[in-house]
Amino acid sequence: MKRHPLFVEGKLNAGKCNDCEYIRFPRMDYCNKCQSMNISDYLVGPKGKLMSYTISFSKPMVGGIKPPYPYAVARFDTENGNHIDVFGAILSQEPFEDIKINRDVILVSDKLLVKFKMGSD
Repeated sequence: MKRHPLFVEGKLNAGKCNDCEYIRFPRMDYCNKCQSMNISDYLVGPKGKLMSYTISFSKPMVGGIKPPYPYAVARFDTENGNHIDVFGAILSQEPFEDIKINRDVILVSDKLLVKFKMGSD
C-alpha cells in the first residue's frame, strides 16, 4: 500500500471514492465505505470549523508537541461543508480559553501531525 503525504500545497491530502463519494483522511488507496479502489485525490482546507475538542493530559504517541502535555485535540469540518473527521492538535497555550466550538480553524502543515490554529472571531 502506497503511503501518501498528510499535506499537499498546505491542504490536507484526502481521497474521494469515485463510486460512493465517501471522503477519507488520511488518503488511502481504497474506500472505507464500499471497499472500492477507484479513489481520486481530494485536497481539503486550509480552513474549517472546530466541531469538537478535548484536552489530553497524557503524553502524545506522536512527537512534535511541546510541552508533551496537556494539549488540545480537535475534530473539524471543511470550509466547503463536507464532513471529514480530521483529528489534530490545537496550537494553544494553557488554560485553553481561546478554543471555542464552531469557531474557524486553520490547518498548519507538519510532516508528522495535523495541527490547527484558531482563526479570528
